[in-house]
Amino acid sequence: MLTSADGVTFDEAYNLRTAEDLQPRRYEGLYKNAGYSYPKSIVWNGFLYAAYGTNKEDVQLSRVPVADLARRGAPGGERGPGR
Repeated sequence: MLTSADGVTFDEAYNLRTAEDLQPRRYEGLYKNAGYSYPKSIVWNGFLYAAYGTNKEDVQLSRVPVADLARRGAPGGERGPGR
């Protein structure tokens, strides 16, 4: 997930899910790759909601408090994986 303070420059990245979270693919098919795809997101009522397809078979949703994202970038704030 990439975020932006001005809607033009997207300069903060967060991993909401990784390959370790991905369930096995159940069905074979043309142009099907394992992974996350078609992400869409919205901030509402203090939460970031991110929806995405998994393995082109399922739809999943991640819900993250926006305050948790803001703390990660603050001096002395929490640092997540890959940061």
